[in-house]
Amino acid sequence: MLGVLMVLSLGCCGLLTVVTEPIRDQWPVRAVLDTEIAGLHKDPDPELQALERELVEDVRAQNEHASAIGAKLDDPKAKGKWLLLVVITKLILDPSGKLDRHMALVGDGTLRNVQDFDAGPRGGHFRCAETDDKAGNKVVVCGWIDHGSVGVAVFYGGRPIADSARLMQEIRTEILVKA
Repeated sequence: MLGVLMVLSLGCCGLLTVVTEPIRDQWPVRAVLDTEIAGLHKDPDPELQALERELVEDVRAQNEHASAIGAKLDDPKAKGKWLLLVVITKLILDPSGKLDRHMALVGDGTLRNVQDFDAGPRGGHFRCAETDDKAGNKVVVCGWIDHGSVGVAVFYGGRPIADSARLMQEIRTEILVKA
């Protein structure tokens, strides 16, 4: 009887280890924004930083127990091409199906030409789409979601979807740090 209980316990622990592996790989995590990320420069404008803090507080209010950061990043190689980035870190038990909702919040709510991309070694879901921002400008929005983080960026200046996706993947790789 004791042997049967031991085999069942080991089997249960093994199954639990396999089932929770994606969660343990992706959470806990924290996001760190330096002054340069993926070749882009964080805009040091104090007014923008105040707006970023407001945006982050709004995101935190909508996402209980979350940490959030935001930034405007400028491309020094392409004047007029810049992006707004928001990253939320928290435990997300069921990330599937939630990415489009987060992406639609930054625009007019309509995502066009939605394309899935490889999420890379961290896994999760990664996609980009075209939308109109709140002011009616045509933009590209890209985002990822996994068990530990959500990141959404709005790309201004006419950057194509594929280039936006490549850049967003670089940003994700650079800023997420396993806690």
